[in-house]
Formats: sequence, C-alpha cells, structure tokens
Amino acid sequence: MKASDWSRISPISVLYFFIRNINQALNLWPALAGALAIPATREWVFEIGVAGFGLLILAAALINYWFLVFILTMKKFRSVRD
Repeated sequence: MKASDWSRISPISVLYFFIRNINQALNLWPALAGALAIPATREWVFEIGVAGFGLLILAAALINYWFLVFILTMKKFRSVRD
C-alpha cells in the first residue's frame, strides 16, 4: 500500500486523547496523595508539578494524534498499530 493511501484522524481527536489521558492519569492519585503528605514537596507539586503534568498529558495527546493513521478498505479497517 502506498503512503498516500493512509488517512489521518480528525484534529478534534486531540481533545478525545487529552480527556482519555486525564482519565488514565487519575489512577496516579495515590502518588499525588503521598507527595502532598510531605510538607517539603507540597509547594513544588502545586507550582511545578501541575503545570508539568498538564504539559505531559497534552504532549501525549498530540503524539497519539500524530501517529494514529489508518486505511479503510472494503473488507476491513487497518490502523498503523495493527
């Protein structure tokens, strides 16, 4: 198959990936609770950690969007991950 046969998903899907990554990141709440329990780390968690975490989630959403391409044929749907 030629490279021109591959299609890209809608740019709106970045929002979907962003929300999905936030939902997956919520599983890390025990680590956040542990970091907030230590007074020395409490300050940098709110100043640096939240911004860095948001940028990391946004970067992951953009990478998911960029690398997800697919081909739709009469018989099946095939993504580059298959």
